Amino acid sequence: LDNTANNIYLSGVQLEVGSVATDFAHEDIGTTLQKCQRYYVKWTTASGVGLAGACRSTSSGIVGGLDFPATMRAAPTMTWGTFNTVDSSAGGVDGTMSTNAAGIHSVTATIASGSGYVDGNGLFVELKAGQTLQASSEL
Repeated sequence: LDNTANNIYLSGVQLEVGSVATDFAHEDIGTTLQKCQRYYVKWTTASGVGLAGACRSTSSGIVGGLDFPATMRAAPTMTWGTFNTVDSSAGGVDGTMSTNAAGIHSVTATIASGSGYVDGNGLFVELKAGQTLQASSEL
């Protein structure tokens, strides 16, 4: 500890209240991840995130939903990246999302920009390359 460039790495530490130590609480990584995802989730294009149940709501808008991987602590604040929308007549139209309603289990959103969508066509909405989507319900 002779200068600020030195590091100390700790692992397997459990803090206790009081003077009596309890057995170490071993927890699997899945449980720990779920606890973390109650507060924050970040998707990247590598995660392959897309909207479920996406449908055309107007000639230039789309509505869809996204389930969170774990129940959030509270309704999160969403930070949307750019999404790519594809239907059989308008392939690869960029769209910017806005939150309609966010709960602890899922969020619904609207893409207000974009054009060329046709009534009755199938539709796929995915996060555009290099973009991120974040849900935060931090304290």
